[in-house]
Amino acid sequence: MVIIKFNDPHILRGYVMQAIPQLVTEDLEGTTDKLTKKLLERRIIVGNNDGLGYKLFDIEDLPTTVKINNLSELEGVKAYSALIDSYIKLAGEHAKRYSFGLIRIEIENAEKKLVPDYTQSTHFATVAIGDCEIEPVTRFTQFIDMIKAGYAPFKERYDAILQASKAFKNN
Repeated sequence: MVIIKFNDPHILRGYVMQAIPQLVTEDLEGTTDKLTKKLLERRIIVGNNDGLGYKLFDIEDLPTTVKINNLSELEGVKAYSALIDSYIKLAGEHAKRYSFGLIRIEIENAEKKLVPDYTQSTHFATVAIGDCEIEPVTRFTQFIDMIKAGYAPFKERYDAILQASKAFKNN
């Protein structure tokens, strides 16, 4: 008997490549926006060993360090970090509803590895929702459903983070 391991990165990449064109044409609940091919290609991560994740942040959009010159800027940093924390918590709760969780992305020598041990000390730019084990094939469908259902609330929160981050772009 031949047993095919669905969690293999080659198989998962094939499924992702097939799913993206379909996702960009679907209507999403709670928004008139559409998922874009560019967004999905940047955010959906297939681990080099296994697993599937949806990156919560595009690090190119956000400052990862800030300079604080006065108390007003300190208050801005507090608000910015509260938005990031709230967004990660929302994502974690959303992922749990679909039997997924918060994971992190490790990059070593251009290889992406998905790791289940997300902690409070994890750098926010490496946080994703998903799982290191996508088996059987129905887990892939759950993953896609999770992305579609979370798009509207995630986008609203992410846009607020982007807006708050503008104060730190030139620091």
